[in-house]
Amino acid sequence: MYRILIADDEGLSINSMTYMLDEAFGDSCEIRTAQTGRAVIEIAEAFHPDIAVMDIRDQRNRGDPGDQEDLSPDPLPGCHSL
Repeated sequence: MYRILIADDEGLSINSMTYMLDEAFGDSCEIRTAQTGRAVIEIAEAFHPDIAVMDIRDQRNRGDPGDQEDLSPDPLPGCHSL
């Protein structure tokens, strides 16, 4: 079973991607979602995803570096990020 993390600040994007993956792969994958950089890090530390599909530009935090999470160099070791 693949563990997939979907991260985007837009709920519609998360719902669409979750639906498509669930329809295509059903029980062969477990999906978790996040809407903020901080949530990505917290979920990734506990969930250890195999694949992460992430929108790296969070429009809500643009221009406020204090709210942005540092997702480099590799916060998801062993994970393939898209």
